[in-house]
Amino acid sequence: MDTVHKNVLHQIHLEKKYNTWVFTDPRVGLVDEPFIMGMSEIINKALGYYGNYVWELPINGDEADMIFSSSPFPGHTHVLEREFEEDGGLWYTTGEDRGWLCPALFLYFEEAPEKIYVQVKETK
Repeated sequence: MDTVHKNVLHQIHLEKKYNTWVFTDPRVGLVDEPFIMGMSEIINKALGYYGNYVWELPINGDEADMIFSSSPFPGHTHVLEREFEEDGGLWYTTGEDRGWLCPALFLYFEEAPEKIYVQVKETK
């Protein structure tokens, strides 16, 4: 097991590129990995940016930090609940929104968590 899997809390830095949130994490070999299929919209809502489509949103900033874990932690603001697997990734819901996490999820978790606890804050 590598050290990334051993971490309880994971932190990534997000950037807005081409109207989509992406992140780079050299620890696991990802560069500009996009959040797609509803996940960018979930991140926007977590940051307080509301709207149906990313390109319609009044984006105040283009950087944010995300902390996430399969266990609750002080300060988490959102919970993603696992729904079902599709095409190697998994669909998660916030209760009102649904998004797909690609197989890069398994670079952080050995198994897909039932719940992912998240905190997203705009980088100042």
